[in-house]
Amino acid sequence: MELDSFLASPRWEILKIISEKPSSPIEIAEKTKTTVSFISQQLKLLEAARIVSKEKTGAFEKGKPRNLFSISKDVVYLTMLTKGFGEKKSLALESYQKSILRTWFLEDKHLQTFLEEFLIKIKDNLKDVEAIFVDSRKQNPSIILFSEDKKLQQIFDSAIKKYDNKIKLEVYNLDDIANLNLSVFCPIYQSSVFFKKNIEMKGGRKYEEDR
Repeated sequence: MELDSFLASPRWEILKIISEKPSSPIEIAEKTKTTVSFISQQLKLLEAARIVSKEKTGAFEKGKPRNLFSISKDVVYLTMLTKGFGEKKSLALESYQKSILRTWFLEDKHLQTFLEEFLIKIKDNLKDVEAIFVDSRKQNPSIILFSEDKKLQQIFDSAIKKYDNKIKLEVYNLDDIANLNLSVFCPIYQSSVFFKKNIEMKGGRKYEEDR
């Protein structure tokens, strides 16, 4: 499927908003400073392309959204243009591969290189990881890891040796979300359970466990 037309502005701005949390047409219109009718029209096109999905909230009170839109599936759309090669392609990637691609958006190349190597080393353990964030506000950046897998600390200690130990690892449990302001961190990986709980902590709608 050719995604260029769906990933262009203003649809791209809509997708960025609902990638952060499920949102109603009213919420999206407020953030994009446009009309609800225009947003609804764009959402219908995105829904028809199966890029977003709609969920009825069951709310009928005035001022409460009846429909929330969210990303229906992960989309990785790679464009590569070099001498002798030009191509665009939708890719189906594993979780650790998508996380590696996410590190490429980091400004700190030293941190990006380490994270790429670390993610490859823990790809078989990623099922036991709830989330990975990066705090690069300080001179020595930190990797925020949510997991109860004790082996991950050992893997990190082994991988960090050739990086002068300038990158720190902070390990937390899922219940620690309430004590951290994750909005200041850069997300690298989030499990579906973690994403839902994080949305709830931000004041979003509570998800059903079987959703």
